[in-house]
Amino acid sequence: RPFAVMAQRAGFPFDIEGWKEFLTNQRTNTEKALADLARLTGETGDRPSWNPSSAEDFKVKLNEFALEHVKNLFGREMDEADSVDKATMLQLKNMGCELAEVMLTYRQGAKIDESFSAEKLSKYFWDGAVHSRYLQALTATGRWSSRDPNAQNLPAATKKVIKPSDPSMVIVQADYSGAELRVLGCMAGETAWLDTFRNGGDLHAENATKMFKVDYEELLKTDPKAAKKARTKAKTVGFGMPYNMGAGLLARTLSNSGVETSFQEAK
Repeated sequence: RPFAVMAQRAGFPFDIEGWKEFLTNQRTNTEKALADLARLTGETGDRPSWNPSSAEDFKVKLNEFALEHVKNLFGREMDEADSVDKATMLQLKNMGCELAEVMLTYRQGAKIDESFSAEKLSKYFWDGAVHSRYLQALTATGRWSSRDPNAQNLPAATKKVIKPSDPSMVIVQADYSGAELRVLGCMAGETAWLDTFRNGGDLHAENATKMFKVDYEELLKTDPKAAKKARTKAKTVGFGMPYNMGAGLLARTLSNSGVETSFQEAK
C-alpha cells in the first residue's frame, strides 16, 4: 500500500546520540542489578554464577532466598509449572520481595540492550530517522505489524529521543478512540454504548460504574487511584472480550500494566 511505503521511506525521527547516552546509563543500572542479584542470592562478585535469564534457575533462587514471599503468593514453594513472568514478579515486588524487584530492573535493561541497542538501530538509521518495516498481512486480527525494528513495541524510554530534528516541528499523535467498540456496539445494537459515544462520554468509565457498582465520578474525586484501576480493568475487559480473552490472559495483562489482578478476580 502507498502509505506503508511512505511510512517506511520517511521513518520516524530519532536522536541516535541521545539514545546512546541513555543506553550508557541503562547499562550501568543493568550491571548494578546483576551485582545485586548475586548479593541477594548469597554470592559475591559483580554477577551471579547462575543464569538470570533462566526461569528454572531463578525459581530455585526464589525458593531458597525469598521463600517467605513465595509462600505468601503461592502457598508453597514454586515448581516447574509456575511462571516467573512480569505479572508474578510485580506481585512479589508488591509484597516487598527485593529479589523480584531487582530481577525486573535487570530484565528491562537486558531487553533494551538485546532488541534496541544502538548498534542494531544504526542498521536502520539514516537521514536522522529510523526506518522500520510495516506489514499488513501477518496478524490474525488484521492489524499492522512492524519489524526491523518493531516500531509498535519501542521501550517507553525512546519517547525522549523520538523528536523532529527541526525544532519548529512537532509530532502529532492520533487515535481512533475505541474503533473496535464502536463497531461492536453498532453490530450488537447496544444502545447504551452508542449513546455514550454519540454524547462524547467515557465508555470505560461507564462500564466501570456498572461492573463495580460504584459512582465513578465520585470515586474519581475521593480516590483517583482506585478510579483509575477500575477504569483500566473495565477497558481491558471491553477490548479483550471481543477477541476471546480468557481469565488467565486478562489477569496477566492487567497485572503487567500495573493493576494487580488475581485469576479468580479476572474469572
